[in-house]
Amino acid sequence: MKKCVSILVFAAMLLTGVASATAKVYELRSPDQRLQCTIELGDSISYSLSDGAVKIVEQCRAAMEWADGATWGGKGERYGVSRRSGTDEYSTHLYKYSHASHRYNELTVNGRKGGFRVTFRLYNDGLAYRFGGKVEVGRTLRHEEARFRLPDDAPVWVGYIQRRGGKANPTVEEQYYTDQQSLYTHCRVSEMLTDNLVLTPLVAELAEGRRLCITESDVADYPGMFGLATGRKGEIVGHHTPYPSKIEVGGKNDLEDRAMEFHDYIYRCDDTPYNLLKRGERDFPWRALIVARNDGELVSTDMVYRLAGASAIGNDSWIKPGMASWEWWSNCDLRGVDFNAGVNTATYLHFIDFSARRGIPYLVIDAGWTERGSRDLRRVVPEVDIDKIISYANSKGVGIILWAGYGAIADNVDHIIEHYAKKGAKGFKIDYLNRDDQLITRGMHHIADVCARHHMFIDYHGCAKPMGLNRTYPNVVNFEAVYGLEQMKWAKPDVDMVSHDVILPFIRQVAGPMDYTQGAMRNATRKEYNANNDHPMSQGTRCRQVAEFVVFESPLNMLCDSPSNYDSESETIDFIASLPTTWDETRTLGGEIGKYVVVARRKGTKWYVGALTDWESRSISVELPQECIGRSITTMSDGINAGRNATDYRQTHGKVESATLTINMAPGGGFTAIID
Repeated sequence: MKKCVSILVFAAMLLTGVASATAKVYELRSPDQRLQCTIELGDSISYSLSDGAVKIVEQCRAAMEWADGATWGGKGERYGVSRRSGTDEYSTHLYKYSHASHRYNELTVNGRKGGFRVTFRLYNDGLAYRFGGKVEVGRTLRHEEARFRLPDDAPVWVGYIQRRGGKANPTVEEQYYTDQQSLYTHCRVSEMLTDNLVLTPLVAELAEGRRLCITESDVADYPGMFGLATGRKGEIVGHHTPYPSKIEVGGKNDLEDRAMEFHDYIYRCDDTPYNLLKRGERDFPWRALIVARNDGELVSTDMVYRLAGASAIGNDSWIKPGMASWEWWSNCDLRGVDFNAGVNTATYLHFIDFSARRGIPYLVIDAGWTERGSRDLRRVVPEVDIDKIISYANSKGVGIILWAGYGAIADNVDHIIEHYAKKGAKGFKIDYLNRDDQLITRGMHHIADVCARHHMFIDYHGCAKPMGLNRTYPNVVNFEAVYGLEQMKWAKPDVDMVSHDVILPFIRQVAGPMDYTQGAMRNATRKEYNANNDHPMSQGTRCRQVAEFVVFESPLNMLCDSPSNYDSESETIDFIASLPTTWDETRTLGGEIGKYVVVARRKGTKWYVGALTDWESRSISVELPQECIGRSITTMSDGINAGRNATDYRQTHGKVESATLTINMAPGGGFTAIID
């Protein structure tokens, strides 16, 4: 990035500003000229964004307030301005696009006195901005002001931080302890709670069908951003977890590092390998405002990924995404075996045989394989012969992924990862982070770096949403941070998971992949669903569970149900096992938040179509890519009786006669097609 321009160019920039007594105004347009960002420099830095005549945000202030009294973007600053245009490109085998290229126009505001810069980057699909500048070791940041002012009293979709432990009125500080698993609320900004943090991404509904998604990217050694309503008309502000001052061992089985008390600042420049300092400077996270002309464009956006830092690990061809069998959700529910199913060697060998037989490349061994209450992952329970399990799995072409609490990994990260890498394990599912402060994001980067050196990958659970880490460290293949299918083990009947499913692709999934853990074979209609820990079921139809493997982005997909249930439904599991988990191209064919979604994805020459509906039955016609015409098509669709027997489905084989595909779905239903 250029930090200065010639005197002549700088003078030209000044001429574009509209001078007033207190401020200068600069205009930045997207490459296609549709989006316009107006940046005002005076006693503060603020920006507005519009799409033609439609206002997106107005007079949004951006600033960083340091503990030493300096404010980046405060009064008395003298500014210089430079411009440039560029292209963001990436290639990967681990995402929903194998290659993408996006042009942008950029304006950088240089604070001459404060030694900082604010870079505004405008794409055809939205705006991103970030601060950067001089940061000495030990300097602390009290507050980052990220103010988002929506026009009028816009309707928004927000996920409130759950009020854990049944406490009715937790303080904001108590809400910092979160696994970011929330249902979504649809309301106007004026109706939002002002004492309850909300997750980002969040989505606002604007005029003429426009949608605004507010989120972030390239968050490293810095806290993640929540949203908080201020009570002012249309205003939501960014809110960050402060820097922890007291951390205690606690949580489930003492596997969490719980932040109990906090400093009065959110960021401290520490002298670590991950403080991102280069010659005394660093860039801070991108604040992203994604503009969509309809709901469907939110599903196919890649802005978070493109803004993230480039891969830090070089050759990543050793990272092999795929599906994994998994014993936790089904509670090791096996039939017809000659051993007691549970957390033991025989059960895991049975799951390995199932994976090998069905062409499933991994097995996730979840909690229970190490000694309860111990934070030493080398202390394995006597019922589990981990060496035998890993050796047997490798002989069958099945990789073992080991569950671990974050605290147990963080205590001895280098030795633990090296220990299990040498045994032949392929990765870790790391759980119970439940924080989003600077120290935890630093820890996630550090573990990812160590794992990469040993060719191991990570699936983070009980964590913050993706913020670009999966591009910078592509061995981080998945994240939970989603109210997923595990909730069906205990959720009350009034929890509407079916409607939630058709919200996720438009909001949470904008941030990146999500480990929802679909694939249930016990499927229930709305009136039949009930929670059952030992024999859990899903809400909605069998075809809905299958379609989620296409609609939801999940490079590592944990198949939630048991081998016994899958083997009794061979047609279904064979269809699921044939689906890819990463893609070369993604297109949204239709959708409306909270109602339905239709996605087409390409892998090689094959196209895959997935569709979900809410509790309404739907008949939808969508347009396929023209190259699909004349090809063979295999579908799994809701059976004629799926509305009263959710396991009812039909599989068909045929030929694509035209680009128009009609999809029929039962209430809570789904549809999947493979076009070859």
